[in-house]
Amino acid sequence: MKWLKIPGYNNKYSISDSGFVRNDKSKRILKFNINGAGYRRVCLSEKGVKKNSFPFVHKLVYSTFITDDIPKGIVIDHIDNNKQNNRLDNLRLLTFKDNLNKKYGRKPNRYQLFTDEQKTEMRKLLDEGVSCRQITKRYEISYPYICSIRRDDKWIEYREEM
Repeated sequence: MKWLKIPGYNNKYSISDSGFVRNDKSKRILKFNINGAGYRRVCLSEKGVKKNSFPFVHKLVYSTFITDDIPKGIVIDHIDNNKQNNRLDNLRLLTFKDNLNKKYGRKPNRYQLFTDEQKTEMRKLLDEGVSCRQITKRYEISYPYICSIRRDDKWIEYREEM
């Protein structure tokens, strides 16, 4: 197990590549709590005052071992979907959209797999009053994409065919 100092805490804390945080003075592993979404957090302080109280452990691991410069719209993903597994080899960067697709088991850009006939049929179903939720289940496509069809964001060319 490899340990590195957590930046910004005056060499007071270290974190392992397995996701354990320790107080370097006492050499004790810190206890963590789990937030409502299931992520581990620890309480870190600077000179007795909580600094960034309860940061996420997976973010501490990634920012300490890889980089703390994570672009906007990018998130740290747990590859095995286990939010408790904060090992460095289980963390990677994904776009927010790809992370949601992974979470809900969707394939990115699934709409490109539909034929023109299927797209026209979806548009007709919407015009007939079939709910977006029913269409998402029938075609296994994301709800936001069906809503964009209803708003004609992506389907203007198919409306002209009707």
